[in-house]
Amino acid sequence: MTTTSNHYVTVLWEARAKPGKEAAMKAFMTAAVTASRYDAGNISALSRYSRSARSCVRHG
Repeated sequence: MTTTSNHYVTVLWEARAKPGKEAAMKAFMTAAVTASRYDAGNISALSRYSRSARSCVRHG
């Protein structure tokens, strides 16, 4: 995890879900990287990262 000069945080997260638990892991990872509703300035900027987190869950 790194911070930048504009105070955004970059998180690279790789994980493997147990069989049958993929949806729960996707929901957890999305919630973890999606900006808080109280951080109005960050919601649109971080929404692309939530899509990235959902796509990195591996099967098998």
